[in-house]
Amino acid sequence: MKMSLKNLFDGTTETAKQNLVRDGSVVPVVLLITGNKHNPQVGDIIPIQADSDDEKDQVMRGVQGLILRRGAFGYITISESWIIIKTTKDPPISVKPSKHPESKEALFVGLFTYDFHKAIAMIFERRGDKIVFTEEIPVAPKTELKGRFIEMLPTMNLNGGNLK
Repeated sequence: MKMSLKNLFDGTTETAKQNLVRDGSVVPVVLLITGNKHNPQVGDIIPIQADSDDEKDQVMRGVQGLILRRGAFGYITISESWIIIKTTKDPPISVKPSKHPESKEALFVGLFTYDFHKAIAMIFERRGDKIVFTEEIPVAPKTELKGRFIEMLPTMNLNGGNLK
């Protein structure tokens, strides 16, 4: 069977969920996508480890350079994150999501190319030594995305799906 971006995303998402349940955590990674959109392949797998915001920025710039050097046409991110569900009527959030009283833990998987992106936040709870997934939230193209992971394709504006 020929691989598609949808199959790649779905398989990666399922594997990430299984790894989180088995291990209790996931190492944040970026998977570079090589080949083409009709036959995508995972190229490099890059663990993202950084202790400070400055280190995270440096790592992301390095990954962005690697995307260009490897000729990748996209990437997949896998990470644990904190998510806050808010409406446009809610006031702006002034604290880090991890410190917000209404934040929830989520496993985030996103696939980003120059003309396609899909992402999902899978909210989970830690119940004793078990991980229990409680909700899956597809991240729509018009959803406001923030963070280093979504800014690695340099000529792309994912907030709204418009290309520069």
